[in-house]
Amino acid sequence: MKLNLLMYSDNVMAGYTNLDPYPIFSNKGQAFSTEKVMGDVQNLDNIADDGECEKIRAMEVLDYVTLANKIPVIHNWMKKLQHGGILTVSGFDLYSISLSIKNGVLEGDEARLVLYGPPSFPFGVRQGLFTIEEVVNIFTASGLNILKKSVANYQYLVSGQRP
Repeated sequence: MKLNLLMYSDNVMAGYTNLDPYPIFSNKGQAFSTEKVMGDVQNLDNIADDGECEKIRAMEVLDYVTLANKIPVIHNWMKKLQHGGILTVSGFDLYSISLSIKNGVLEGDEARLVLYGPPSFPFGVRQGLFTIEEVVNIFTASGLNILKKSVANYQYLVSGQRP
């Protein structure tokens, strides 16, 4: 099984189960997508058995998870991976955003948009951001081997593989 975890996003992927807690919302203002399945992206226990998933992608999902729940959510996703399975997450990188604000590259409304997300999102603002190093540390402490890590346009991308 391949899971693509979404949060108010139209980034559906062919060959994946595209799971979204808000499938009726679209970031393009379109109606409900039949390519999405409604479900809890923070707890996959009702979607997949432990060790069932070949790949799990969660693009910008962690940005909308409360700080207290971030590590339990990541651990829930990890236990769904089969041996050799890959977890890929992305989100807004707190370090690069902060550095850009400090250096005057990001200011005012643009800085607020990057930090908190669009005000039109139905589930509110970003709950808390990670740095790429925090994500890498959680992955490695949980036993995942890092395959890729990068930061571009204020967003991190980290992929890890379950041994």
